[in-house]
Amino acid sequence: MSIKPYTTAELDQLRLAPKRILNPRARWSDKPQGRPVHRQRNFEAIEEGGKTAKFQIYQRQNLRDEHDFSCGIRYLPHHGEPLTLARHNGPSH
Repeated sequence: MSIKPYTTAELDQLRLAPKRILNPRARWSDKPQGRPVHRQRNFEAIEEGGKTAKFQIYQRQNLRDEHDFSCGIRYLPHHGEPLTLARHNGPSH
């Protein structure tokens, strides 16, 4: 599957669009199972205003170092590869 080239305007529109979380009570899960090193939870979101854009917002936390974390948002197009719109890391990165 090929990756769609996005314009700066398209990326800005995706980042700035108002979004609504569909699963606000998403639970943490240990990753990987068996010998976990971090925990993660994923929120599903959609663009407000009747549009059909879907997103995933994630939080990841190291189980041994509270300063080792990341969070981000991905755009999930109907056809094509997911696209990370933003990612933020803790000071340990």
